Amino acid sequence: MTYHRGMMGYLLCLAISFTASTAVAGTLLSENFDGLPLGPNVDEGLAGDAVFTATPPEGWSIDNSTLGTGGITEFSGWNFMNKDWWVSTTGGQQRGDFTKGQGTVAVADPDEWDDSGSRDGLFNSFMTTSAVDVTAFQGRDISLSFDSTWRPFANQTGVVEASFDGGAPQKILLFASDAASPDFKDDNSTNDNIQIDVAVPAGTTNLELTWGSPNAATTGFGPLTISTSSVSWAVRPTSTTTARSISRTFKSWPTTC
Repeated sequence: MTYHRGMMGYLLCLAISFTASTAVAGTLLSENFDGLPLGPNVDEGLAGDAVFTATPPEGWSIDNSTLGTGGITEFSGWNFMNKDWWVSTTGGQQRGDFTKGQGTVAVADPDEWDDSGSRDGLFNSFMTTSAVDVTAFQGRDISLSFDSTWRPFANQTGVVEASFDGGAPQKILLFASDAASPDFKDDNSTNDNIQIDVAVPAGTTNLELTWGSPNAATTGFGPLTISTSSVSWAVRPTSTTTARSISRTFKSWPTTC
């Protein structure tokens, strides 16, 4: 494990609930990844029988179509692993600060992916939920809540996107490493709970959420992890703020930085 200052990560356990004006509450989607069967390590030196899987929950998908080649198998794009094993096999680097995350976590860790010395290209990986029926929430806000660990470095970014009825993804959250950016996320962000309001457009029937780590130059980066967060819907009048579109532009980057 090579030490690099910049480390990024999300640890999220996903749950979607709602609260209506009638005070009736329920859960639309809940996922903490603990139900995923884990297998043994592949490339990492720290042995374990139940520490890793590349298979997401049923209905979820992972897009690694623009992920660079090579690198350490357990960290090639989004993967799912035992949180304690992840912290130990990477040598820590403040990953252990993320106490909100326990059990199985979803991890995108460009820094560890790069440590084989064999990778080529950028770390681009996106993890998307199954479709959630939001027909009852048209013209309302829903609240996404998740636990996150993040450290800024170089060009590193983290993004959360929403897609309605299979449409183009809309950016609902951006973590930037550039201190001059309005979306800058500072280095005191290793054990956060993030909450975001998402406006459901009129006529919408379903929603998919995506967590992404785009254009990471790997060296100097850490994890983008999801395990113990919640996506909760709180029904309120729709805000006037329109979600900003994001285009997934994949730029070239040197193999070291």
